Amino acid sequence: MQAYQFGLLRKLLVDAYDDTLYYKELFDGLGINPRDIRKIEDLRQLPILTKNDITQNLESMTSRKRNPKNSKTNSTSGSTGVALKFYSPTNVTMMRAIMMRCSQWMGVGLDDRTLQIWGHGFGEKEGFVKRLKLFLNNNKVISGYDLSDADMEEIIEVFRKRKPKLFITYPSILEHIGNYCIPRKIEIRVDVIRIGGEKLYPHQRELAMKVFGAPVFDFYGSRDITSIAMECKEHHGLHIMSENVIVEVQDDNGNFVTEGEGDLIVTHLHNWVTPFIRYRIGDRVRISQRKCSCGRKLPLIEEVLGRSFDMITFPNGNSVMGTFWTFLFKSKPGIDQFSVHLVAKDRLTIKYVARNMLSDAAKEYFVSEIKKKSGAGLKVDFVLVDSIPVTSAGKLKFVFDETRQP
Repeated sequence: MQAYQFGLLRKLLVDAYDDTLYYKELFDGLGINPRDIRKIEDLRQLPILTKNDITQNLESMTSRKRNPKNSKTNSTSGSTGVALKFYSPTNVTMMRAIMMRCSQWMGVGLDDRTLQIWGHGFGEKEGFVKRLKLFLNNNKVISGYDLSDADMEEIIEVFRKRKPKLFITYPSILEHIGNYCIPRKIEIRVDVIRIGGEKLYPHQRELAMKVFGAPVFDFYGSRDITSIAMECKEHHGLHIMSENVIVEVQDDNGNFVTEGEGDLIVTHLHNWVTPFIRYRIGDRVRISQRKCSCGRKLPLIEEVLGRSFDMITFPNGNSVMGTFWTFLFKSKPGIDQFSVHLVAKDRLTIKYVARNMLSDAAKEYFVSEIKKKSGAGLKVDFVLVDSIPVTSAGKLKFVFDETRQP
């Protein structure tokens, strides 16, 4: 596996040097020829890549070989409060192979019926090709932005009619459905649940078993680094997808560790369009050299730390998850960073960082989109601030329901 990784890494580094201005200048400035890289550990000679580096240098770090036939424009949902634009290749066979293997780990076949409750961008419509792919893959997708009591009844009816084997969602939505069903003594049956996008907590696993009668598989990936790690049936850590990524963990003292907690640094071995080389993804993990009892030799992340969105419930009873806000505030220019605070049941304060005060037209647009979900009874205040503080764990938490009891 290490030999396979190194072969991919060597090609990635050489292509990045030959085809992008950013990496050519980086390597030349360090006096390094990527063809002289001899082992994976030599990566440490390169600096860590940040989201800001990508934002400031996107065009210069994008391959000159990029064209619409072999790549697409992409962006993150902004789970750290800042959305990131980049380019990624299309038709990467390894990505499909990894997802096929993940399905196999869960005991799910390629054509088994799937229901997905997930987020999507504002104004993003499913074209014919995407709808056809969903149909052929026996997959149905429901928006995660409409979760009122009336929506919940419709969702439960979809479960009952569709009888999916696999349910894919965020932990916060999983919990929301569970909290709706339990007091009403509603049971929904699926075989397997796969979650992603947020940190999974033990009580959410228990809730899933109680409501759905199904085990939960924790999948860790993102838009920028597609597949990083996933649980097997032992549920004692997440196997790193070593065919796709090289993982490093840096502790608070700047040391790289193979046991313990730290910031995750990832090299994506298959994105030659906008190369993510030693990329600080913005998450913390606890890594281990323990071997899984399943017998697989892929290394383990014991736990992904600090990926959690609060669910905001509006006066009309509708609830939205964290990515509602990230997609909303990147749908129009003007806001660089933000945090959303439900300070009372009928009052929302949005703190934002921007180069200029938001225009009245922009505020009216954002408020109108929010009230499509909240109803007319919500008061929305915008407050321009200099910065959005991070938590003690170094994460940028950006959704706060301050009406909840601590």
